[in-house]
Amino acid sequence: MEEYSSHESPDEFAAKIHALIDKLQQTQADNRRLTAELEKRTGELESARADIVKLKNDYGRLKLAKAFGLSENSKKQAHNRISKLVRDIDTCIALLKK
Repeated sequence: MEEYSSHESPDEFAAKIHALIDKLQQTQADNRRLTAELEKRTGELESARADIVKLKNDYGRLKLAKAFGLSENSKKQAHNRISKLVRDIDTCIALLKK
């Protein structure tokens, strides 16, 4: 930042002050935008974590159902559902990494 010199006119000094104020306002706007983005990503992360917990529960139920000998069709449907949920979580994780 340049210092005020006695050779500088009051108008030039005022222009520098206005430029600094503009930069401050832009920085504050960027901060608000980034804070909102962080909140959004945090929400997505929490949702992904909830999906992971649900998938773990589903997997546990699937293992239990397999132990009780469900039909092959029921096993396939359960497997397909879990596979879709895993893909959804992978998508969420990929979005969070952006």
